[in-house]
Amino acid sequence: MNHWIAAVPALLSAIALITVPGLPAALALRLRGLALLAASVAASFAAIAVAALAAPLLGLSWGVLPVLGVAGAAALLCALLRLAIPAPAVSAAVSAGRRSPAPRRAALALGGALLIAAAVIGQELVRAIGDPTLPSQTYDGVFHLGAVAQILETGDASPLHMNLANPERESVFYPTLWHATVALVAQLSGAGIAVASNATALAVAAWAWPVAILFFAAPFFARRPAHLLLGGALAAAFTAFPYLLLAWGVLSPNFLATALVPVVLGAAHLALRPGMRRPRPGGSAAVHRVLGLDAPPAALWTVAAAATGAAALAHPNALFGIAALIVPLLVVTALELRRARTSRQPALAHGPTLTRRAALLRWAGLAAAGLGILLLWSTVATTEQRRAEGHAAIALLDALGNAPMLGSTAWFTTVLVLGGAGLLLAFRRHRWLLGSYAILLVLYAAATGLSGPVRDFLTGGWYSDAARLAALLPVIALPLAGVAAALLFDLVVDGLRALVGTSGDAVRGGRRDLGGPSSAARRILPAAGGVAVIALLLFGGRGDALAEQSGWISDQHAISEESPLLDPDEYALLQRLDQQVPDGALIAGDPWTGTAFASSLAGRDVLFPHLSGNFGDAAEALAADLRDLDGPAACALLGELDVAFVLDFRGPVLVSDKPEVAARFAGLRDVGASPALEPVDREGDATLYRVAC
Repeated sequence: MNHWIAAVPALLSAIALITVPGLPAALALRLRGLALLAASVAASFAAIAVAALAAPLLGLSWGVLPVLGVAGAAALLCALLRLAIPAPAVSAAVSAGRRSPAPRRAALALGGALLIAAAVIGQELVRAIGDPTLPSQTYDGVFHLGAVAQILETGDASPLHMNLANPERESVFYPTLWHATVALVAQLSGAGIAVASNATALAVAAWAWPVAILFFAAPFFARRPAHLLLGGALAAAFTAFPYLLLAWGVLSPNFLATALVPVVLGAAHLALRPGMRRPRPGGSAAVHRVLGLDAPPAALWTVAAAATGAAALAHPNALFGIAALIVPLLVVTALELRRARTSRQPALAHGPTLTRRAALLRWAGLAAAGLGILLLWSTVATTEQRRAEGHAAIALLDALGNAPMLGSTAWFTTVLVLGGAGLLLAFRRHRWLLGSYAILLVLYAAATGLSGPVRDFLTGGWYSDAARLAALLPVIALPLAGVAAALLFDLVVDGLRALVGTSGDAVRGGRRDLGGPSSAARRILPAAGGVAVIALLLFGGRGDALAEQSGWISDQHAISEESPLLDPDEYALLQRLDQQVPDGALIAGDPWTGTAFASSLAGRDVLFPHLSGNFGDAAEALAADLRDLDGPAACALLGELDVAFVLDFRGPVLVSDKPEVAARFAGLRDVGASPALEPVDREGDATLYRVAC
């Protein structure tokens, strides 16, 4: 835990970076409450994404100034749009509520919910990662840290120029929103790349995710301020997000994209369901206002567009996730529009009757959305040739058990999710959520248990990778669990209130005033019951499945003899590499043994910055043959590539069971006998050689 004290500036920089730039635009859209925070996060990431594209076109080096410039332009555009947005109507209930302490209680409850989620997720990840200076020792982890190093070195964060694995190509598309953000955190805080990456992951998981998921989920179950606290507890209870993608891969861009998906769904849901933008009977007007549910439709669509763009530029498969989850909502909206046309009933749930022109516009919007989804799915292609890793039926049960890819079941959250689904069926409310959940279950089962063209058509947008689909499950499972949790809370609190109230009335009406509850007890007992329910959610969600997921993350960050890539000797040598290797000198080494981390952990250039890629014929020849070349031939090849040093790590090899990988870089292992090299530093079996030609 003490290791994280030095990472506090990076963490604060990350939180500020993903919130503050988008705040002026969100304010200009007349948003408030939780909607304001969600829009700020989405707009901040959108500003970073656009700035990454625009900066090299304008001849600007990557930094915070291009981001602020784009954010300022977005705020100006939103201010112009605001002229066409009427101020949110204030109902009598809300107006009266302003004069009561209810809004303050609701605001405190929202703050408490975000604090609970941040604290629980934060401590889980801090404990799992351990030392924030340690990298994720995974195939993708090497690439993502190397990509940040390239951005910091070149000053170019454009997704059109991320040629880390293809250095001979000038234009290569790869989504760089994650890497651009981490680079900014490193610049603002002065932290190393590994620290900046871990701090950004923590900020997204413990801040952006709770804001996004509560914005989407709370309107389904939050009728009283305390219900918001339930949402905060549930935001940290699912292993599939935010934890899974920090272990599997590590899929950092997908992790960021998934965190933004709830913002899109939340904004679209409120825009398509006008009844959600007015306080419901029996609900708290203060909660409604604090959640910002009275946002104008134009503002909501703007937020949805910004969040969609940011999520897509974080990772394009976010578009498939948004499309899959929103289809049931579009279908329900179309059915209600059709009923309104034939029966002259309100067009949308609790909404006003539409004019013919308004109805045509909505039909056109729904048709365009449907066509876009069909085109998206029909043009998807995948180069992954994954084989089925299990049975579809077992995978379905795995997903329903809310601990996917762990081989266990999170019984507590599963009961809540299934209970919430049953309640929505019974009360005939928000049943489109069940359709979205069913779609996710089918996609996950197909990715895990099927092979061939059907599987590829359904799940190719996620590379048929079950982990990427599993990460989407909590987006829908959480609001379902919230419905059941809110009912449990109400049963306990209202039941205790009725019990002590009835008991007190009976005593006061009797002849003796003995043994009845005091007025303090009548206040405290229901509150204690509510606290007990919240505590139950917090501790019930911390089961074996989450402990297993955290252990998975820990194993990938730990430096030991059993580490995936770096053992203690290799890590120690990397820590002092900058003392032996001049800045700008090029290092060769087998990246599958961890030498590629020299770029991100030591700030030195490496010939092979990733574990796979197209590095050129000369580099391939060096990788395969350096160990066996005689002096003149080795010197000629090293000189052609301008290699000045060679790192030879003999510790862990990430995929030593793949002979084709071992053969490709065999010439860079055990190079001590090469006449072209001389040792300059050694730590155990890890050695740094200087080219002696």
